[in-house]
Amino acid sequence: MSRVVAKSRDAPVRAAFGGDAAPGTRIATLERVSVRFTVATEGTTRRIRVEGRLAGEAVQELDELTAGDPPSVCLDLSELRSADARGVALLHRLRLAGSAMRDVPPHLAWRIEGG
Repeated sequence: MSRVVAKSRDAPVRAAFGGDAAPGTRIATLERVSVRFTVATEGTTRRIRVEGRLAGEAVQELDELTAGDPPSVCLDLSELRSADARGVALLHRLRLAGSAMRDVPPHLAWRIEGG
């Protein structure tokens, strides 16, 4: 059994140069922030694949998905691009609680281990 939980929101971002950009110059005014969780149950193990950026509301969502029995959770982090401080702290707590982690990106591994 597999299910996908996707989070996406548009957050307004102020343009660095305000409204006075040179003619023909477009400055992005919206930043798309996305994360995708794919949950699959294999026997007694829940595999959760995390894709994108683990930040903001997504941290709470992952915390809820892993609640109850962290040792039965295996996180696939092969497509995790980045994580904010709260995201790293959650991954650190999950590691200490016994959750398995697979394909942890090298640029995040040391932060997760160190907390």
